[in-house]
Amino acid sequence: MVQPTDGKNFYCLVYSLEDEPVGEVSFHRYNEITKTAEFNVKILSKYRGRGYAKEATILLLDYYFNEFFGEVMLDSIAISNNNGQKTLLNIGFEHRSSTDGVSLVSIDKEKYNESYKK
Repeated sequence: MVQPTDGKNFYCLVYSLEDEPVGEVSFHRYNEITKTAEFNVKILSKYRGRGYAKEATILLLDYYFNEFFGEVMLDSIAISNNNGQKTLLNIGFEHRSSTDGVSLVSIDKEKYNESYKK
């Protein structure tokens, strides 16, 4: 997934300003026909609530939409993960559906660029 890549997955480590690894952000299973991929972000528990997930998400989305040229980013997030859902919705992801304890959210290139490329 890191190098060489198959062109369908992209993975980055997240570091603090003090150069401490705090988590990861990535997209997976890019579909060349629909131009969609599945989002992932994980921040170590002791670093949560400090803005790392939000910043890493915005940076990854910028790359995905404006350099990789994807069109839609999807995420399946546990309904019980209130903080994770709140973060994604605040960034601009929109709720699409819920089933079996999982909420499906998405954001598209147009919405992202309207919000962050001013």
